[in-house]
Amino acid sequence: MTEWRPREAVMSHVAGLGVTADHLRIDDGCYEVRGRDSDGNQLRLKLDPASLSILKLEVRFLDGADPLRYLPGARARARDVAQPPAVRPRRGPGVATPSGTR
Repeated sequence: MTEWRPREAVMSHVAGLGVTADHLRIDDGCYEVRGRDSDGNQLRLKLDPASLSILKLEVRFLDGADPLRYLPGARARARDVAQPPAVRPRRGPGVATPSGTR
């Protein structure tokens, strides 16, 4: 059996993630934390008892909440989609340059 981290370490870790914990319990061999994020969205996290890595995350978003904060790299991709790529002029097919390259 792996070494379980103490409850105080779990609460400190979760607070570092920006979660205000309302409830901490053990479920299916994992820590389960219920609480709220800084925007007030309800969260339920399942954490590995030894490493405290997030195994499962459930979020109940408030109306108008931004779910992109929970998707790694999603904000950057959303910006890329919002800005069309720069258009480069294309040369027509079969147009040769003096050096024979395009």
